[in-house]
Parts: sequence; C-alpha cells; structure tokens
Amino acid sequence: MLACIVSIWIISTRDKRRRSSQNVNTFIAYVMLLPVGIAGLWAFVFHAFFPAIAARFIGWQPSPFEFEVAVANLGLGLMGLFSFRASKGFRTATTLFAACFLWGSAIGHIRQMTIHSNFTPGNAGSIFYTDIIIPLLLIVLLMLYNSKSKHVFITK
Repeated sequence: MLACIVSIWIISTRDKRRRSSQNVNTFIAYVMLLPVGIAGLWAFVFHAFFPAIAARFIGWQPSPFEFEVAVANLGLGLMGLFSFRASKGFRTATTLFAACFLWGSAIGHIRQMTIHSNFTPGNAGSIFYTDIIIPLLLIVLLMLYNSKSKHVFITK
C-alpha cells in the first residue's frame, strides 16, 4: 500500500508531460523498493534473528528451517533493492523470483489453512494476501510498461 501511495504522489508532483511509460516505470520502481526490497529484508531479519517469534506468528513450531526462509527473503530483498534502478531485464528476473517464492509461500499458507486449520495472522492475514498480490501487480505493471515502451523486455 505504501508503494502505491508513494508512487502516486511522485507521479502527481512530476512534470505532466512525462510519458505514461515513465509513470509506470516509477510505479514499478517503488513496488520493487518497498514491498519487495524493504519487506524482503525485514522478513530476513525477522526469520534469521527472531526465529521463535517468527514461527509463533506464522503458527509453526520453531525450526532450523527458519534460517532457510530468512536467506530466501534476503535474496528477494536484495533483488528488490537493486531493481529500484535496474534494467527491465533485471526487474523481470526479480519478478520471476518474487512470483515463484511468494506464490509458493501462498500455496503453503493455503495448505496450512486447509490441512492444519492454521489461521494465525502470520499465515492467513495480510502476508498471505500480499504473497498473492505483489507478484501479480509486478507482472501486470511490467506488461503495461512493455506495451507503452519503445523497448522490449528481452535484451541481448
């Protein structure tokens, strides 16, 4: 949500003659920075340094697996940060990583809800919804940017 607010504010305060592809690019940049980059790094810190709290929040038992989740989030967070000013190709790669990781997590949340009746806030709350929405938003924005841009995604 914060990424949307920041992007809209920046776009609305800029020169009105900017092309729509530039506005979409700004939106993509802030989605990469905030819900992918910063949130990924936050999840890394949470899972790596406070695994018992993270596990309890998700409805899991503490496990060494928390560190593996932490490192995956670190990778996603760093890619999100680098994507803020990166090429379309790098942003596409980040989107693919985010979609695989976050949609895979969403499937895990659904399994936890249906098989184990795990409806804790960390499993069935806002994190579940952002795991679905953020990759979808990135895919739509990248497709929109590609349709408005003179350049194609695939580069040599």
